[in-house]
Amino acid sequence: SYMGYQVFIIKTGVPSENGVGPDKDIVGFSAYCVHMGYPLNYDPNTNCLLCLMHFSQYDVTRGGMQVVGHPNQFLPQLILEYDSSTGDIYALGFNRLVYGTYNTALQGFKGVSST
Repeated sequence: SYMGYQVFIIKTGVPSENGVGPDKDIVGFSAYCVHMGYPLNYDPNTNCLLCLMHFSQYDVTRGGMQVVGHPNQFLPQLILEYDSSTGDIYALGFNRLVYGTYNTALQGFKGVSST
């Protein structure tokens, strides 16, 4: 989980869009379909996250691009940073809104004012 959001951190085995690590193949994504928010499952044979409710698929090697199904947008991807001196990977935030949120950056923080 990242900041209370369920996520996938995946080592795809191939250089991937926005991938980090020595092989540029580690990516992170929201665990919820952008269509109606159902949980996703990872299929290592296709490198896709799958929604079992309506059969949508997102290619994790291509930035979470929707390749099958109802969604008309990419899956929110975690912005990851790799520290080559330690091998640590840090999540810095999402590149899009996670399903059901109005502001992913502020969601979950108490005391944040919009004024």
